[in-house]
Amino acid sequence: MLVFALNATDASSTWFAIFKVIHVSVAVFWVGGGLLLTALAMRAERARNSADLATIARQAAFAGERLFAPAGLVVLAMGIAMVINRHIGWGTFWVDAGLVGYAAIGRILLIARVDLGLLLLVIADMLLKPFS
Repeated sequence: MLVFALNATDASSTWFAIFKVIHVSVAVFWVGGGLLLTALAMRAERARNSADLATIARQAAFAGERLFAPAGLVVLAMGIAMVINRHIGWGTFWVDAGLVGYAAIGRILLIARVDLGLLLLVIADMLLKPFS
């Protein structure tokens, strides 16, 4: 893949091509992983299996912290490197849109953590039945 990137017509430099390959490859991993976790969670929800849902929630927490958060940082870093390397400019729409999207991830992750906490409380309630 790197060989093709180095011969790309839109690559103004070898470094830009390398940054772009890393940026896009890691973004595909990041988004694809999120889609997979979402699909698995939807499957567990449809099966109404709280044990599977709890397992997926634990796996999502692991993947989010150890895989997707670092991947997001790599995507951001390579995007910044491309902007600097090619002197694209920070006022360019697609650069600003990407940065706004990246900034929104913090809120989304906060909502996901709250959601996960609520799901774990529901599971604990269903298992322990503390108020019955």
